[in-house]
Amino acid sequence: MHRYKGTTACIVSMLVFFSSRRVLSTSMLTPKPSLCSSLPDFHAVDSCPVRSPLLVADHLVELVRDKIIFEVGTRNGDILSCVSRFAKVAYSAEIQPEYCEKLRQRNLTVLCGDFTTLNFSSLSNVPDVFFWWPMIADDQNEAWLSHVRHQLSSVAPSAHERVVVIGFDHQWPRDMKNKKVMLHKYKDAEEHVIHFAEGDGPRMSGKFSLVHFPIQNTDTS
Repeated sequence: MHRYKGTTACIVSMLVFFSSRRVLSTSMLTPKPSLCSSLPDFHAVDSCPVRSPLLVADHLVELVRDKIIFEVGTRNGDILSCVSRFAKVAYSAEIQPEYCEKLRQRNLTVLCGDFTTLNFSSLSNVPDVFFWWPMIADDQNEAWLSHVRHQLSSVAPSAHERVVVIGFDHQWPRDMKNKKVMLHKYKDAEEHVIHFAEGDGPRMSGKFSLVHFPIQNTDTS
């Protein structure tokens, strides 16, 4: 009996040790710096979690090279200012007038107003990639995704591949709850997880998901 207890204690100790090593190993991983920081004349105005991590821009760059991107809710434009240098065309929708002016100062094309009222036929180019990380995930994600689907069904050729990329902060419960709902509803969605570190403050490092929602050009409204 005593030998059994001792063996059990040893096994438990080893499990705790290896478990701790796994957590420590993960926490010791140093995320790569964003390519944005190496671009001439680029400077970040905001910081996490006011904006999404700069490594989000690196992910988007791989999707938008020589394509058309549309970001919804751009604020001061850190992400789009970086990504736009690789895209064929870059659009922004921003509802706050003070940010609209700042985006224009960064030479970004901004549509100042409510994104859900935008008629895509007014755009000179139909976007290939849409990106947003909204303030209110459960209210805005579904509404904006539905708006994109509806508009593209009218103005875009069905054979062209398009995607909506939505950001989710792993440290924001509302994001995580909505991500679960969206992944359950949209079976063809694809999740990509980014590990980032931009500082020591709250939510300035951690994990951030980018979920890809392929767009089928049929009106499902």
